[in-house]
Amino acid sequence: MKEWLDNSKYAGRISAVYEEKPLGTGGTLLYNQDFADNDQVMLVHADNLCITDFRSFMHAHECRPPNTEITMMTFRSTTPHTCGIVELDKQGVVQAFYEKVKNPPSNLANAAVYILEPQIMDFLKGLGKPFIDFTMEVIPHYIGKIYTYYNGVYHRDVGTFESYISAQIESPISIAAPEYDCDSWFKLCNRKSLYNDFLLSLANAFCAEIIETPDTGIVLHSMEAGQMKNYIVAFKDNKIDARQAIDHLEKKGVPLKKIIFFIQETTSGFSSKTMFEKYGIKSLVVCAHA
Repeated sequence: MKEWLDNSKYAGRISAVYEEKPLGTGGTLLYNQDFADNDQVMLVHADNLCITDFRSFMHAHECRPPNTEITMMTFRSTTPHTCGIVELDKQGVVQAFYEKVKNPPSNLANAAVYILEPQIMDFLKGLGKPFIDFTMEVIPHYIGKIYTYYNGVYHRDVGTFESYISAQIESPISIAAPEYDCDSWFKLCNRKSLYNDFLLSLANAFCAEIIETPDTGIVLHSMEAGQMKNYIVAFKDNKIDARQAIDHLEKKGVPLKKIIFFIQETTSGFSSKTMFEKYGIKSLVVCAHA
């Protein structure tokens, strides 16, 4: 990572700090307190792809209600059970926080992008330990003192394979036609016309060649380390069941040990568990519109 930064257009503008032992988000902030220099700090979790008007975000912090010390960016999540969900008062101040609960009260989620006042550093010091989890140890302490800024343009956690692939098609469209102060990304995720573009992005992510087949669908393949091929199979006809898919691939001589199925909608019979238990195949099902 450091080598990449040193040879990128960001060289000289970014300082990289290596942690031999992870300190947690709050611990990292405290460890680098000299960088903050007793000033406001923007804290960003790096496994997110965030597109918004950051000047507006900073302005919101400057105009925050009295007695608030943090401004948290929020967004509408399509998978709220995997996020930290917030409840707000009429001023937009956090009154309750639910971290990855099974049945969250809404889909208004913490984007893990914050602007912090200098006194937050004093709180971190007062904990008296090197490892600090910002989400679990800092946010609960500041309930009632956290203002929020809503990002309606685009925000996605890209920390999983599925979400990383999804972002490659969603974000360029969101950048090309931003719609500020509305749920442009949320609407984008429900556009079924994205199927072909999404499939092309999947191919680009794997540097794969697209092979058209005259019958069931499209087969993509790419080379992995050791010259092992990783196959990605996209079936346009969602009515096809798992057994038909397996038969189709076997006839084409496709090895069945590691396959990624790409389907347009959730279909019964297409699940990683089914593929492994019935056919011994290690597979991942990627749904464009689950």
